[in-house]
Amino acid sequence: MFSSGLDEAQQNARQAKSAFEDAKKAAEECGCEEAAKNADDGYSYANRALMSSDLDGAKNLGRQAKSEADDAKKAADDCGR
Repeated sequence: MFSSGLDEAQQNARQAKSAFEDAKKAAEECGCEEAAKNADDGYSYANRALMSSDLDGAKNLGRQAKSEADDAKKAADDCGR
């Protein structure tokens, strides 16, 4: 059975939410507030992508979540310096 593009996007969003939860927890444990905020924002975008009823909306929200993930990584890298 083949998944629709929206089903696949929603599955990716589920996985992203889990990763953002882990990233936020790790950032909070090491005191990196900016990375934690980016992870929290990314979780929000991923959650909205999961709830999206159309593929284009889910893709757009997924791109925003990816941007927050990139920002969280940069903030975490900067925090460790």
